[in-house]
Formats: sequence, C-alpha cells, structure tokens
Amino acid sequence: RNMTTAIVPALRWENIAPGSDLHAAFFAVPAGRPVRIAAHGHADFCELFLVVGGAGTHTRGKETRTALQAGDLCFVPTGDIHGITAPPDSELCWINIAFPVFAWRDFAAFAGLDTPKPTVRLHGDDFNGARAEFEETLRAFVRA
Repeated sequence: RNMTTAIVPALRWENIAPGSDLHAAFFAVPAGRPVRIAAHGHADFCELFLVVGGAGTHTRGKETRTALQAGDLCFVPTGDIHGITAPPDSELCWINIAFPVFAWRDFAAFAGLDTPKPTVRLHGDDFNGARAEFEETLRAFVRA
C-alpha cells in the first residue's frame, strides 16, 4: 500500500443520526476564523446543503472545486468525497440536511428524477423559497 495515500473517512448514518429519518444543522463561521470541513465521504447517506451567506469553496473528489456563495444548493450523493473551505477573511453560513440513501432512492424513483447536478445556484424567489424550507426543516429537526 502506498503510504502517501490519505485515508478519507466515510461517515455512517448510524453515527450521524441514529434512529432518525434526517439530520439537519446550521453552520455559521464568522470572518476571522478559517473554515475547513475536512474531506470525507458518506457510506450510506446523502446530503443537501444550502449556502445562506458568505463565500467559500466546495471540493469534490481530488480535482473538482466549486466557488460557493449565497444561493448555492449542493447535492452530495453516497460515495462522493467532499470538503468545504473558506478563507479567514470571509464568513460562510450554510444549512445542511442529510438523509439515508434509501430515502433518496425512494424519492427519486417516485418523482422520476435522475441524479441532480452537484451544485445549482438559486436566485430571488427560488433562493428565498429554498431557504425557508431549509430553515423549517432545521427547526423541525431541532424540536424533535
């Protein structure tokens, strides 16, 4: 085995939200503190996150880097390796919703969806509507 190859952790649903149908969290990192969500994978769940403020970078795999800004809706399927960074002079805020992979597969089959684009930039009413839904999901998760 090549010792220079980093082992990337694969997070498991049972460790993130045991017994739950979803997990939701709000991340707010103020300017002056660098953001670094280390590269990781998801063994058995998917993730959606909506950037609600600031700027940063979403890295997928080894090569794909996408600049993040408010309005970016990102989908991370099971098996993807990803991480999030932002420079210390920028704040970055996002709402994260995760759910078991079977829930995504059932929903996608029901709705006739293919795998979504990794990142979609929402504007205006689309962004405001998505933000309201993400905030309500976060509130419901916290109340549960």
